Amino acid sequence: MGSFSEKSGAEDLNNIIYSAIVSIQGNKIVAKDVEGHEITSGVAGTDDSRVLTEAIDSVPNNGNVLISGGEYKLSADTLFYLDDGDTNPFWVCIPILEGKNVHIFGYGAGITVLKLKPNQFYLDHPVAMILNRATGSVDPGFTAFTVANMTLDGNRDDQGQWYKDGASLILTGSARSGGKYYNLEFRNSYGTGLYLGNNGGGSESHSSITNVVARNCSLEGILLDTAQHTVVSDCVFEYCKTGLTVHGNDDYQTRGKDHIVIKDLSCIASPLTIWCINDLEMSGVNMDCIASPNAYGLLIHSSTGIHIKESIFKSDRKKASSYGGASYIDADSDGPTAITLENCILDGFYALHVLGSATATMRGGALNASYACAYLRGIEPSTASATLIGTVFIPARHTIDCAPGTTLNLLYCYSSAVGSMILEGKLNHQGSHGFGFPNV
Repeated sequence: MGSFSEKSGAEDLNNIIYSAIVSIQGNKIVAKDVEGHEITSGVAGTDDSRVLTEAIDSVPNNGNVLISGGEYKLSADTLFYLDDGDTNPFWVCIPILEGKNVHIFGYGAGITVLKLKPNQFYLDHPVAMILNRATGSVDPGFTAFTVANMTLDGNRDDQGQWYKDGASLILTGSARSGGKYYNLEFRNSYGTGLYLGNNGGGSESHSSITNVVARNCSLEGILLDTAQHTVVSDCVFEYCKTGLTVHGNDDYQTRGKDHIVIKDLSCIASPLTIWCINDLEMSGVNMDCIASPNAYGLLIHSSTGIHIKESIFKSDRKKASSYGGASYIDADSDGPTAITLENCILDGFYALHVLGSATATMRGGALNASYACAYLRGIEPSTASATLIGTVFIPARHTIDCAPGTTLNLLYCYSSAVGSMILEGKLNHQGSHGFGFPNV
């Protein structure tokens, strides 16, 4: 079997050998093997979902599929039940079933476009454009799966408006590993863009998500649901309800380490959520949520082993609520929270907001707030604590506002203005300047 470039004369895409090549030719959509023999065909714009599915089905395990440039109009025609007993029905455009390993490539984002037809997603008719999982709830899923070099467009304005967990442009399930998702654009999703799900009796591990842009998603741009050993890097989120959510279960204190790495993200009006995670490293994040009307900026809930460095988190300095005006670091009945921030900048109505029984350590960096730089208040009674080492405070109204039962430790910090303080909790300080402390 020859390579695609040898047979077509088109640009060599990494010397990949393709078992199926799909293209739009006039009013036809055609799938051929690498020798030019037709696998299947149909009317372009009518049979796109069927032809793409049959092309993927035709390739051997670990086979490669190339989707040529053009806009492919997908209909959600295949019924699939996510849960046993024919419950939780979803309608799928491109089903990839029984744990099959397959690698699907386009010509590039904005060049190869898979677009959902109008009126596919509506009440009680949820859609997953691409679904990869096993049929049986305990059957194993894939050990290698790639989607790369294309745009997936959910055509949100022409779909119904309702919430359904799992509705997404790409949804994976079953116990699986080895997913690779790169050079992708997710836009206009009626739900989530990429959803690495916890359905079908397992979660995803050892996956990578690289160079992905998610725009105008009704829910998350990317959702990791109980994923482990996964890297998310070099991604952009714009005007999604949430840009990236890393979600675990409340067994995070007893299960094995999650080993999640997140780096080099740009988040515009797209907040970040970390929920019940026990091991996560994040760096190089630039988040500006001033234009997010009803969402937390950086939300960390009941999570431990969270280390964030060299990042900027900016919320609305005019909004007197963490729901749009601040980071939000909390712990409640799901379990404790312990995070470390290193050389980070937090900016908002509240800068560092720690509440409940959560604990936060901040080394270096700066807090810039219109109300309070360090705000330990919000769920009463509170035992929240924060330790700040070498951090710069840039206050407008208060440097500190601490509720009864909370503890704030300031070590070698600096405030640009004396400001006022509301100290109902305990304050320990050493070697800190500019706060108006006596004998310093």
